[in-house]
Amino acid sequence: QVAEAAIVTHMVVFTLAQHVQARHPRGLQWQPLRGSTLRKVHSVQWIALSLVVLMITPTAPATSAPTAEPQYTGTTKHGYPLPAVCESGDMAEVEATISREAAAGTPNPLRFRNHLYTCESGETDAMQAKRLQNPLSGLPFRRATDKQITPQHCARFEKDKAWRPKHADYPWSSAVFKGAGGVGGVPSARSVLYGTAFAQHKIYQHQHPANCSAARFLVYKFGTWPGMGSHVHIAGQALALALELKRVLIWMPDHEQFPFRDEKRCPGDYTWDCWWQPITHCPSPGPDADVLVKEVIDDLNVNLSLPYTSWGQHYEFYSNWVLSGELFGWNTVPSMFSELLHCSPIKATHRHYWWRAQASTYLVRFNARTRREIDTFKRRTLVKHAPRTTDQFSHVSTTDSIEPSIPPGTFGAFIRLSKEKQMEIRSGQGAQHFHGMASLIVDLQLGAPTHVINNHVAENPNRSSSFRLGEMKKAVLISADSNKALDEAMLEQRSGGILQDWDFYFTRHERSDIGVGKMFEKFGRTETMMISFANLELMLEVDGLACAMSSNWCRLIDELRCTVGGRANSPFVELSAGVGRGLTNCGNAMELTRPLELRNRHCYLGRP
Repeated sequence: QVAEAAIVTHMVVFTLAQHVQARHPRGLQWQPLRGSTLRKVHSVQWIALSLVVLMITPTAPATSAPTAEPQYTGTTKHGYPLPAVCESGDMAEVEATISREAAAGTPNPLRFRNHLYTCESGETDAMQAKRLQNPLSGLPFRRATDKQITPQHCARFEKDKAWRPKHADYPWSSAVFKGAGGVGGVPSARSVLYGTAFAQHKIYQHQHPANCSAARFLVYKFGTWPGMGSHVHIAGQALALALELKRVLIWMPDHEQFPFRDEKRCPGDYTWDCWWQPITHCPSPGPDADVLVKEVIDDLNVNLSLPYTSWGQHYEFYSNWVLSGELFGWNTVPSMFSELLHCSPIKATHRHYWWRAQASTYLVRFNARTRREIDTFKRRTLVKHAPRTTDQFSHVSTTDSIEPSIPPGTFGAFIRLSKEKQMEIRSGQGAQHFHGMASLIVDLQLGAPTHVINNHVAENPNRSSSFRLGEMKKAVLISADSNKALDEAMLEQRSGGILQDWDFYFTRHERSDIGVGKMFEKFGRTETMMISFANLELMLEVDGLACAMSSNWCRLIDELRCTVGGRANSPFVELSAGVGRGLTNCGNAMELTRPLELRNRHCYLGRP
């Protein structure tokens, strides 16, 4: 009874607070952000308000909490979509198109060949026409708010395949913007993730209101863990909530525990603004502004009718609460993109991943100083190791006039063999891991059909999701998190392995598997951040990618290469741990008891 009374009191206080906020916008005033002193005045106000409520409330009012969630009964889980019908006629048409391309030596005409897209195998003109005739076919069920969408509505989203952003707004290297290499490494048309131009315009428009003084704000406070990829993705979900609540997202400016701060480089700046472009042109809100503060990830799960509270736990994004729009969870996509996604070839199970790509693309935009430092770091460290040599390395660029970059037609391998990351890979440890990955890279280089993702999670498990790009360069970029990983990759080249006649590219600097926090202490914060940023950019320049999707960093690479990189159609091989391995729930006991068509097909994407 005491616990029930406490819960009731908590809900009443916050419900009353919402009414106070609505009727008296200045009643809950913004206090200057000063670390631990944030909103101390509010604490006193809340205590007083709680006492008043307890005195004047004879009975507990109904709360806005959702009712008990229905349990899984052995059929579909909360409306989880069935796999797309990958019709044999469509797949035969895809294979015929690939064969014609290989014979003619022309760039690939197929659209949407990516693990995010329906059936993973690409889309021909006839398949596109079929999709546009039935834009809502991918939904688990219709909501009352889903308006009728016609092919005419969808036509405006089909136009941004060759999106080319301005370098000043998205300052990546020119090699990133060239797009994927075609036959013989000749650059072909860029292939951009569906809806990117539309999404980037909407995000920018939202974050740059005409009148900042009239705007409402969501202030996001970062967590203190060191994983950069995880931070980017969770910040992206803070952006999603800000868009949904029609609030401008800003970083909490005085968060001295921000893990990526660099006080020597940016004194007094404890946000991503030290490294990236500002996410809004609005200044810090004044004392009379309407401000909502959210902290790390659990606080981003809200009841949209009462956004000042948080349910503090994750709800499966195909639960009825989330699908109905009552709850906004970790994987919810802003509703302003619903029409676009209904029209799109994006899998219904992967729409949150599409949003991760859009949010990451907007957030990770280097400022001018960072851009210069990345170029300097790449000139100093990017080297080429020729086949059948021992320690003969040559710098890719030695002068300021030559941009350090990877040649077109190069594959990229992101290898994580540090103790804390070995659990992410599915093909074993050490040399076994790289050898298995090298075999896949050679298959791709030779044009052999290769699965993008394994049958457990593929919508089209009976056919290879193949890429045949013709002749590519025998070159691979190694992005390794430890000396052990790099040494074992080099061993594959030197010991007569299947990559013995390939050129290897990598950044030559001291590596460590001790974790980012200790790397800050050992190498310095600026150097550690340059290692991460430079290798991230180089991985966006490659025309084929192999990495473990259970890694946030791998997912960040994949997201950005599909947007700013223009490589959404280029080869990708997923290397995550399989059943029973740590960072995915693909091996969850309940998942394994379900029929194949009802299993969680986005499980390989790891945690948020």
